[in-house]
Amino acid sequence: MKSIWNNTFYNTQPALGWTFDISFDEYYDGDTSDNTIGLNRLAQAAVDITIGKRESEYTSVYYAGVEFKKLTRAQNSGTFTIKFNEDKFYTITGILENIYNNDNLNQDYFDSGSHVYNYPTNGTRKIVVNMYDPNVLHSDPNAVVGYEFYNCRIMTIDDANFSYESTDTITRAVTFVYDYMKYRDYRSERFAQERENAEKERIENSKKLKAQLDANRKERISGMIDASLQTWNNSIALAEEMSNKDIQNQKAYENMQRSRGGYR
Repeated sequence: MKSIWNNTFYNTQPALGWTFDISFDEYYDGDTSDNTIGLNRLAQAAVDITIGKRESEYTSVYYAGVEFKKLTRAQNSGTFTIKFNEDKFYTITGILENIYNNDNLNQDYFDSGSHVYNYPTNGTRKIVVNMYDPNVLHSDPNAVVGYEFYNCRIMTIDDANFSYESTDTITRAVTFVYDYMKYRDYRSERFAQERENAEKERIENSKKLKAQLDANRKERISGMIDASLQTWNNSIALAEEMSNKDIQNQKAYENMQRSRGGYR
């Protein structure tokens, strides 16, 4: 009998639900006001997150008694939920209320209780959930994948339970709405970047090697030309020297003939 574990898929470690962190660094991107205070505390206090489902809609097409399904639309659920642990000073509640009031309420109508949608100009309202390899030292470059939620707004802040009979930690669950989500495969992106860098390095090294070879070739050619010129100059000098010796020998012969009286 073959075991269900007897396949190559289980050669890798299963994904663990606790190997995540949340970043609010780009929620108020470009905003330097008091709105940004405490966002890092939210990231530290997050203990649970539920990412919304993806769903598709189909229409039916019939032919010869057979029904076919055709995709008409695919969409996100549009919401996800994060649960935060509260501290003894109720810091998390204060931060969430500040974000809620800033994002979802027009302050001019706050006293009346009328919820009027506000359109702040700053920030992408982006929340990032990163998943990590538990066997690798925790740091940003080691994230395996990431979920990026854009234009997030707080839709609901769930109630908190207080009880004399409870020993549970007080938590606040917050549901965010968002416009769209991006799934990022950081590992593949890093591999692609490494390949790109390696290719750039290879091209750069090839250029340097070609330049060096060209320089060496020019140097060799220059050396050969210099050697040829030197040989030519030496040949000319030798020819001149031999010519001078011939002239001298001729004059010596003539002088010798004159001294003998046989040369006129």
